[in-house]
Amino acid sequence: MRNHGWQWALAALAMAGAVAGQPNDVDRGSAVTDLATGRPELPMIPPPWPLPPAQMLTLDYAEAALADAWLRHPLLGDPSFDAFERLPGNPLVRGEAPFRWPVNAFLLIDPVSGHWFAYVGFYLEGYDFGPDKAPAHCRVFRSTDNGRSWSALGPVFDDPNFRFEGDTATANLAPDVSVVYADGRYHMAYDWATDNTTWATAVSPRDGADNGVAYAWADKPEGPFHRAPRPVLRTSELQHAFPASGKYRRAYATSLVRRQRDWLVLTDVDSGPFFAWGQVAMTAADPSGPWSAPALVTGLEG
Repeated sequence: MRNHGWQWALAALAMAGAVAGQPNDVDRGSAVTDLATGRPELPMIPPPWPLPPAQMLTLDYAEAALADAWLRHPLLGDPSFDAFERLPGNPLVRGEAPFRWPVNAFLLIDPVSGHWFAYVGFYLEGYDFGPDKAPAHCRVFRSTDNGRSWSALGPVFDDPNFRFEGDTATANLAPDVSVVYADGRYHMAYDWATDNTTWATAVSPRDGADNGVAYAWADKPEGPFHRAPRPVLRTSELQHAFPASGKYRRAYATSLVRRQRDWLVLTDVDSGPFFAWGQVAMTAADPSGPWSAPALVTGLEG
């Protein structure tokens, strides 16, 4: 990547030097009088001396010393891909029809077995979803050789008729997850949506369609995971805390953290037409709930 900003600085300095250093009418103490007003008028500034030829400079933005020389994302922070090395055996999985987009993988290094587990969200192309379409879901993969090869173990959920308490629609859209091992169990926070959800109702829940964040647990990292009957957060509830006329409208992309005295969920929230993201936090003494109301902890406003 190339940075030309310093050339503008050189040009400005050269022009300033030329203006200050070249003799002109002001330097000689002369003055020009405006015949219409009778007031002194500044003389025309002569053209500057020729600028030195432009030079190109190549910068390596991966160097730590140049961390402040380029734009950082206000929420996501700094990309660190330059520090990663691609392992043999990649890609872990390739998309196949109809789920051409396997994305948003979560890696768990199991402290019990030492094996690696990757939880991958399987989406229709273009993040497409809606009634009568195959639902986006999560599948788990295992590596017993530190990532050199992987085995597909299947979906993390095996409950196609699952509904949250009070809902009439099933909730099989559950693609993106976060998994923690603690207290002898594997704990999962995951994104969910009812099967009748569309992109329109994802940001404006209605007619029985809703989405948000939920909790599940399993005795083994490969599952099957058992879902809590009540979600951690509904997008419809989020909009009571942050009204639809406000900025943040949809909850998704969750991380689950076991702390010393409680559990913490951090969930991204987006804003639709405002093109901004934030993050809300919720806590609970037990991961099955109840959970606190969402509190906005990160946003573009600070």
